[in-house]
Amino acid sequence: MSNGFLLGVALEVLGAAIRMACFRALGVHFTYNLSIRDGHKLVRSGPYAIVRHPAYVGSMCAGAGITFVELSAGSWWREARVMDTRVGQTIAVVWGLLLLFSITVLARAPQEDAMLRARFGEEWEAYAREVRWWFVPGLI
Repeated sequence: MSNGFLLGVALEVLGAAIRMACFRALGVHFTYNLSIRDGHKLVRSGPYAIVRHPAYVGSMCAGAGITFVELSAGSWWREARVMDTRVGQTIAVVWGLLLLFSITVLARAPQEDAMLRARFGEEWEAYAREVRWWFVPGLI
């Protein structure tokens, strides 16, 4: 196994673990659409005590991991020379567009923050002061 493959697997596992922790922390309030549900509470525990948008981090880790696994030495993608075919090149373009789209999902973070600020007011403001980072503590 190559280092790229091992890095990819580690990123996939990390991404899945982060997403699962988000599912557990939010419970029935975890949605794929920006929304506030009846009885919604501002969750400040689990991964939400570290960054404000950990589910996005988990998705990015998993997506990067899959890419590393598929493009690493020894992978079917590389060994079967799929990139040398029109079908493989088309798949690569679609894959790249999907990765770009997943990054643009990050633009939802300010919208999500605005929605939560409007709903929870000072409680959200206190949370935002305590958990300043959107995705990576100390960076973003």
